[in-house]
Amino acid sequence: TLEQFLLPPLLFLLAIVAVLCMGTRGQMLGCLRAGWVVAWHGARSLMPWWRGGWLAWQAADSIAQVRSIPIVTISTGEIAQTPVRLVESESAIAAQIGFWQPELVISRGLIALLTPDQLAAVLTHEQAHQQYRDTFWFSGWVGCDS
Repeated sequence: TLEQFLLPPLLFLLAIVAVLCMGTRGQMLGCLRAGWVVAWHGARSLMPWWRGGWLAWQAADSIAQVRSIPIVTISTGEIAQTPVRLVESESAIAAQIGFWQPELVISRGLIALLTPDQLAAVLTHEQAHQQYRDTFWFSGWVGCDS
């Protein structure tokens, strides 16, 4: 099963790299000349791979930054103990950050702005995102561009 999943994209990538290495003066299949149009299409075909790599690097960097924020426990009326990453910002921020196991990030500005009942509603909403793994399913690789 793993072969069927990985082999087609790897063969496609290998073919693109072969065309690019061949350049504009190479030959394909021993007789067909490969000009600048073929090389341009090969380079253009690599763009999703480069973009995917760049997005993966940005995501890993963001997750590393989030994990450097200290965890605190917030107590509200309905939700007794909720561990969150607390950002020192006056802006109102509440978000799940990560893919399969996201972490809840909120700001001091949000805590100051909302009443305890409103804060409990926001925390419940964000916990639903975590429960249903929305950050994973709605990430860019699934088809939603963020």
